[in-house]
Amino acid sequence: MKINKSELARELGVNRRTIEKYLMGFIPKRTRNKRSKIDEYYSIISILLSEDSKQKFYC
Repeated sequence: MKINKSELARELGVNRRTIEKYLMGFIPKRTRNKRSKIDEYYSIISILLSEDSKQKFYC
């Protein structure tokens, strides 16, 4: 029995070629654990956005 790649692609909402790539044994690369640029300022941001802060920020 043969897999209908086009029908499977429609059901999953991806391209037909993506289905074929994964059926051929594609393994995605691992993601890097990269720090965010604002990680070092997280404590300051949380203090400024807390309810105890005198400053008020409006969206």
